[in-house]
Amino acid sequence: MGVAGKFCVQLLVIVTSISQGLCQAEKEAKVKHFVGIVQVGYLYGIGTFNIDSDITAFNRGKALRLRLTASKPFGRHLMIGIGAGLDGYHDPQYNTLPVVLDAKYFLTEKIRSLFVSVNSGMALKLSENFTSGFTGAFNVGYRVPSGRRARICLEIGLNIQQFSQVNITVLTPFGPEFRNDTFILKTFAVNVGILF
Repeated sequence: MGVAGKFCVQLLVIVTSISQGLCQAEKEAKVKHFVGIVQVGYLYGIGTFNIDSDITAFNRGKALRLRLTASKPFGRHLMIGIGAGLDGYHDPQYNTLPVVLDAKYFLTEKIRSLFVSVNSGMALKLSENFTSGFTGAFNVGYRVPSGRRARICLEIGLNIQQFSQVNITVLTPFGPEFRNDTFILKTFAVNVGILF
């Protein structure tokens, strides 16, 4: 099992432990059975990334995100769900279809509340237009009311996306060089989600 697999297993164990403790403490709380979340986001590349072992490049990548998540509340503080969506990266040009396990922990029971969000999963390769690889994120945010039942979640955070076995063109003093490699991009994300 690789690093990404071990990270996913550890995240799942942590989230499961937290949810069991909260469910026991808040058994009497009346909450919805499921919550839907529609999220859009903008990701901006940070740091550098390595191609093979001999080239380091600045991460100037940007991405637009659309993600749909179905979550189950566990008490009034914790929601755990499965999300899927599309991330379109530019510079470098790659599309991903991430499927993630998502957990949000709200610090208060009030409608207006700070929260922490983590997710981890894999980007699926549906066709040649998509790349696969591990994905993960850590975000902090704020939930506010929007209408009678909907809530808006504003969040910022750090994301990582692995691009597995992709074709790369590297410009060298001897001309373009074509390589097939796996690398990881780190991004700063701003996301807006609607809970309903």
